[in-house]
Amino acid sequence: MEQSRNRAWTAAFVALVVLECLPIWVFRHFPSQDGPSHLYNAAVMANWRSQPLYQQYYAVRLTPAGNLLFQLLLAGMIRTMPLSLIEPVLLTGYIILCAVAFRVLLSQTAGPRAGPFSVFAAIFAANSFFQTGFWNFMFSIPLALLALVYYLRGRTRRTPFWYAMLTLWSIAVYEMHMASWMALAMALAVFSAGELVESHRKPGGSRTAARALAPLLTLLPPLVLTMIFMTGSGYRSVSADRIPETLVGRLTPLAALSFFRTLSDIDLLFTGLFGALVVAMAGLAIWARWRRAPVFQHDDLWLAIAAACAAVSVLAPSAASGVFIRHRMAFYAWMFLVVWLSKQIWRPAFLRVCAVSVCLLAALPFFWRMPEYSRWAHSIDEFLAVGPNIRPGATVLALDMQDTWHRVNPLLHAVDWLAPKPFIDLRNYEAATTYFPTQFRSGLNPFQSLGALDELQHVPPVFHLAEYQAQTHSPVDYLLFYGRSAQIFPEQRLYGDALRNYKLTYISHPEQMVRLYEMR
Repeated sequence: MEQSRNRAWTAAFVALVVLECLPIWVFRHFPSQDGPSHLYNAAVMANWRSQPLYQQYYAVRLTPAGNLLFQLLLAGMIRTMPLSLIEPVLLTGYIILCAVAFRVLLSQTAGPRAGPFSVFAAIFAANSFFQTGFWNFMFSIPLALLALVYYLRGRTRRTPFWYAMLTLWSIAVYEMHMASWMALAMALAVFSAGELVESHRKPGGSRTAARALAPLLTLLPPLVLTMIFMTGSGYRSVSADRIPETLVGRLTPLAALSFFRTLSDIDLLFTGLFGALVVAMAGLAIWARWRRAPVFQHDDLWLAIAAACAAVSVLAPSAASGVFIRHRMAFYAWMFLVVWLSKQIWRPAFLRVCAVSVCLLAALPFFWRMPEYSRWAHSIDEFLAVGPNIRPGATVLALDMQDTWHRVNPLLHAVDWLAPKPFIDLRNYEAATTYFPTQFRSGLNPFQSLGALDELQHVPPVFHLAEYQAQTHSPVDYLLFYGRSAQIFPEQRLYGDALRNYKLTYISHPEQMVRLYEMR
């Protein structure tokens, strides 16, 4: 009987993972905000030595902020795979890897009771980071979970090899993304603290205490890199000054589950139902534990880890390793809370009802997101039709003229989908920061004269062509305006003086959403 139930939960797990992967292959371009930018910059890295244009505008430098491992892997894929296949393969791989890593962690912690909770994996995998194209952070999630599994499996029989491998896991997670390394570090610190408390109850306390704290030494190499980054000029992101620091702003990612909201407004209802279900289960579990044995147990370390991530989500500076640090730590807080729930004792009937509800919550967004995906896919196709009209080796300034996008704007960096055609994206946000390896050379950095990133991404955009050309002695070959507007070609009214040296060479169809101006 138990075996048949496990097969049923495994089948539900596989079905939900397949459902999450389906939209990736249905559309030619999956709506992704930052995904095109990652592809473009990886193409710059992959072709930098053979492309003088990239050498002229960009420098490729190592950064202590992480974000390096995935960029190198992506650059390697660009060398070996067609660009049209890289995105769907990457996204499918992420969904599968994230879901499997969460399931493996549950199996390690909850054993046979993990089956009903494994269906949570589909919800956690299809998060807002997946939709916004935060690929570095996305892939750091399963890497951090697998690193935690490695720690849990080997901590009872520690060897020098185990310590060396755990150090490599720690470095790999950090080099994928700093935020996931922070979550991993907090988990190891909580487990070490729990072991330290237990060591005081045993003879030979000092030796046991040293053994309890020894795994924390594996965190030292990334910790050194973190301190170098945070004490340098790259600590704050280019848009950090616009991030609200109010109490409500600090609490919203954690309390409102903002990390689950994507393209549709119906996601508000989805996150509310999911949050209510998990909070209700947590309340029942705490009440049952209090009645049965109101003492802190070893399994409650997972609750402590969730609380630590929640505290960091509220208290951390917004700009550490880029924006959305609070959303990222809130994501881990809720995930570790579910891991703690899997360790509790539940009535089988109640647990089945909760797990079936989670299956429905994981499946239903497919039906309201698919129309949004379809709408965005048509917009992306219309946008990319401009590609043949931009010559290789050109400099392009893409400017967004629509201020009615939702939380995710799949057209924000859509010009970067034109890679691997060699061109310079003058609004390349990764090259404006110090936490990505691709950076503009100082003499040609557009953000020093053409406009700050916030100005260029503002609606309507603010840019200074004359200042840029005077300072860099380099032309802006194309101005690419895009976005629907109540007015026809609003850029001609707003930027008439700047457009005198440009001619309109392309208008997209059927919605005239994209207008391309070429320097005369």
